[in-house]
Amino acid sequence: MTATMASVRTAVGQAHAKVIIVGEHAAVFGYPVLAAPLPALTVRTEAWPAEGPITLDCPLYAGPLAEAPGVFDGIKALVEAALAKLSRPARDIELKVLSDVPIGRGLGSSAALAASLVQAIYRSCGAPLDRETLLRLVGVAESFAHGAASGVDAAAVVAEGMVSFRRGLAAVPLRPARPLHFVIADSGLPSETRGAVEGVRRRLVRDAEDTRTRLETLGRLAEGAQAAATQGDTGRLGQSMNDAQCELEALGVSLPALDRLVLAARNAGALGAKLTGGGRGGCVLALARDPGAAEHLARAMRAQGARATWLASFGGEEAA
Repeated sequence: MTATMASVRTAVGQAHAKVIIVGEHAAVFGYPVLAAPLPALTVRTEAWPAEGPITLDCPLYAGPLAEAPGVFDGIKALVEAALAKLSRPARDIELKVLSDVPIGRGLGSSAALAASLVQAIYRSCGAPLDRETLLRLVGVAESFAHGAASGVDAAAVVAEGMVSFRRGLAAVPLRPARPLHFVIADSGLPSETRGAVEGVRRRLVRDAEDTRTRLETLGRLAEGAQAAATQGDTGRLGQSMNDAQCELEALGVSLPALDRLVLAARNAGALGAKLTGGGRGGCVLALARDPGAAEHLARAMRAQGARATWLASFGGEEAA
């Protein structure tokens, strides 16, 4: 049945940022990953019917979607795919995006934007949207943003809590046995996610044995981190994060600016600290002992050049 525009004038879709706790890059090759949402940073899309070509109003562009610059090719493909799925022509809709997720910081801004767009389009048409369809459509845009995306970003930006993820499988909710407190620090440098992923692929061709061993190690560390979180073993979780950072450095996806923030966090008492996301810029994630320690870590990383910091807690009442 062809979906028709709902009587409600404005429909809204919303998603949030995410962090990879352990497992980035290895996830692309099918190894497990531990990820979590950042509900404090959101993307909201509003959609309403309007005659004429599709228009988009967002922080980086405002105008006809068809005339948007190349960086929006994934969004164009996503919107067309969503409307085709709904048996609607690619026209007669206006889209407005409001976002506080930093772009190019490895926090899933592209996946969050895509998820919010899909939700808004479906709701504007009064059509039901299941999670499988949502993730498949988000994947259309992610393939432009990251190349061979693992799917973890798409799963995490719509998750309600920490998730265990493996490529090709549904994300599994993970409930920490005790509250976990994290600090996310922005290095101020754009994360070159696609370039970092391609760099690891080239390294796999150039030095297959060592690269494969490091990816396998990251997968084992992610499994260990998942177990540590469910058991409330913050010491083991932090050590998994520290060990993962060593592997990511060896894979060539860290930078001195990230290394400085990692060291600042550890010197300030972090149980573990590492880059999060694609690397080559972006953010650092640190595990704190408690909320007060998290505030202390945030101050220490800002003193070492972090442009911004955010706090996130999972498990217990702190995650509510």
